[in-house]
Amino acid sequence: MLRFLTEEQVPGAVEDLLNDADEACFAVAFWGKGAMKALGIKAGMKEHLKVICNMDSGACNPDEVRALMCRAEVKIHPRLHAKIYWTPGGAVVGSSNASTNGLVVEGAGLKGWLEGNLLTDDDGVLSDIKAHLKAMWKEAKTITSDDLAIAQERWDARVKLRPPLQAVSRRSLLAAYREVPSDPRWNKVKLVVYRHGLDAQSRQTLNAFKKAPPKKTVETIDDRRIQGAWGYQGWEGEFDDEDWIVDVNARNPDKPRVVGCAEIGSRLIKIQQANGDVLHIAFRSPKISLPGLGAFKLTAIEKDEVCSHVHHFLNGDEAEAYPDGRVLCLPEAMQIIDA
Repeated sequence: MLRFLTEEQVPGAVEDLLNDADEACFAVAFWGKGAMKALGIKAGMKEHLKVICNMDSGACNPDEVRALMCRAEVKIHPRLHAKIYWTPGGAVVGSSNASTNGLVVEGAGLKGWLEGNLLTDDDGVLSDIKAHLKAMWKEAKTITSDDLAIAQERWDARVKLRPPLQAVSRRSLLAAYREVPSDPRWNKVKLVVYRHGLDAQSRQTLNAFKKAPPKKTVETIDDRRIQGAWGYQGWEGEFDDEDWIVDVNARNPDKPRVVGCAEIGSRLIKIQQANGDVLHIAFRSPKISLPGLGAFKLTAIEKDEVCSHVHHFLNGDEAEAYPDGRVLCLPEAMQIIDA
């Protein structure tokens, strides 16, 4: 039997496996509040339940780990990233951590990542998983009071920096931003408002890139997107890996227009040209996709909103403050739009 499980189905499936087992081992990197209850880990299981987690990242709630240590034999492994729930009768393997983001375990209104997992009872697979877990258990380290103290410090620091993961119901960019404006992931969206197009050198460089793209680019970006790539001349230091661009053409300042959206990609591509200018490459995309938030389009009304504020983007408090154009992160642009 092989069955697919969503994050909502994992807790019940794991609890069923535990109830039918006299032996179990979980190698699950991250544990959050409420995970034990959701998975059906009860008092009296310590004799037959082993758990390996990873407290080095700061993504394990130390309070949950302390409670878990009363109900299971727990070790830590600094390289663990697996999510394996094993018993002799079946196993769940996939992407769901025993955490708020991996399981639906904490209250209405808080949703985590969309996960994927497989449940199997195949004897051969279960035997392989058991052997893998046995080797991992041998490498893992018994938890000390110092480990818990360090994990607490890391957890506290992570909680201060991490925004609450919220379900964004809106599917257009500006509306979604207005729903959760404090999320730092919006800083990955950049409005590029430009007054001039590419010069001859940059057009030539862009065409050369399309004809002979680097091997690493070909491995990650399909040819259709490479051939439709956009170039941004100059703007040194304005872009980073995994940024998204809203392209705003203001060459005619009386009739600006939002051309579309583009993705920088996992690795920033910038080409140093003979004239000293840098050309950044971006790949057109119908939507802006931010992990954990969603995928967003700009509606026609939102494009009009952006265009109606181009004068303020470029001039600020003085005329011609940005004669060549300007790059603004989305929160910066929204402060102007919603002022």
